[in-house]
Amino acid sequence: MLRRKKKHPTHANLKAKVPKSRRPINKSNPVRRAREYARAYGSKERVQFVQTIPCILCAQTPSVNAHMKSKSGMGRKGDYTTIAALCHECHTEYDNNTLPDWAVEKAEDDAASVEHAWQAQQAMRGTYA
Repeated sequence: MLRRKKKHPTHANLKAKVPKSRRPINKSNPVRRAREYARAYGSKERVQFVQTIPCILCAQTPSVNAHMKSKSGMGRKGDYTTIAALCHECHTEYDNNTLPDWAVEKAEDDAASVEHAWQAQQAMRGTYA
């Protein structure tokens, strides 16, 4: 009598047998991604607005949205109110902690002024709530 080899379980069969509580979390959740983008950057218009502001340390344009250090959690970006306008080079120096203390203080103070400028622009347009 010939023995039949057992079929190896296919990927679909394995997935069906794994309880739902043990399946890996889908990390590309579009709803979560949109919510985190809105929390960290505000809106695409706000990102473009900050890019038009020259770097507050060296006056170079275009600038990038540089998140200042905040107490939102380790490895997590602060919300959009902690963004300062820095050029790519100054942003890299800020992240590497190679900027002088006066520059760090100026960048952190600029985050508040960027937020006030954004609110003023939106108030003039009548779109800020």
